[in-house]
Amino acid sequence: MIIEPIITDRLILREYQASDFESIHKYASDSEVVQFMDWGPNTEEDTRIFLDKELAHQKEPDRKIFEVAVTLKDSGLYIGGCGLTVEDGFGVLGYCFDKDHWGKGYATEVTKALMKWGRMRFGFNHFKATCDVLNEASRRVLEKCGFHVVKKVVKQIQVRGKWRDTYFLEIDCAAC
Repeated sequence: MIIEPIITDRLILREYQASDFESIHKYASDSEVVQFMDWGPNTEEDTRIFLDKELAHQKEPDRKIFEVAVTLKDSGLYIGGCGLTVEDGFGVLGYCFDKDHWGKGYATEVTKALMKWGRMRFGFNHFKATCDVLNEASRRVLEKCGFHVVKKVVKQIQVRGKWRDTYFLEIDCAAC
């Protein structure tokens, strides 16, 4: 199931294309960009596997994973990726951007756009997200969008040989 692009004031969220490989790999292989992710830094093979998997999701008739490319509306420049995963009655949100585009409000814009799309497409009023407790910028983005921390799990996941603590955040936006 292919979705129509989601257009915001400054961005276009669109389905991944095979030609996105180099742009994805640029940030997915950057250790600074993925320092708080539970994946990466990617090898070229890792990025190909990711992209092939996302292209395959687009063909699923009962699609539950909507990972999409984020591009600048005015230039079409690829700047990152984001996604909404359909769970039982709620959506799980996530995002990752090339570091050249950090600190410009794009993560907030993407999160709000995905929430709006999830409400319209699936009728969701409840969304969840996670972030590494050391990733203050991501936690602030989610809180700016109305999320609140519901719990902190110590040693929730082991990534690159280190245990990571994780915040679990939620928003109930029936009144949004």
